[in-house]
Amino acid sequence: LTGSREQLLNPDREDFFSNTSFSASKLEEALRVVMETRALLASNTASQLLLEAMVLRLRRLDDNEL
Repeated sequence: LTGSREQLLNPDREDFFSNTSFSASKLEEALRVVMETRALLASNTASQLLLEAMVLRLRRLDDNEL
């Protein structure tokens, strides 16, 4: 995206899009990065949930020993 901050915040539709230059390859690359990031976030969320479950289980084991 090119253009001033003012154009980005309050775009005059024609002005904004005339200053916007995307190529198909740039869009494909952006989409690939978004999809990879999404997969990593999902993986991290699953890992976080697994770790939390393990911590809860260890706490229960610890409580049962007391």
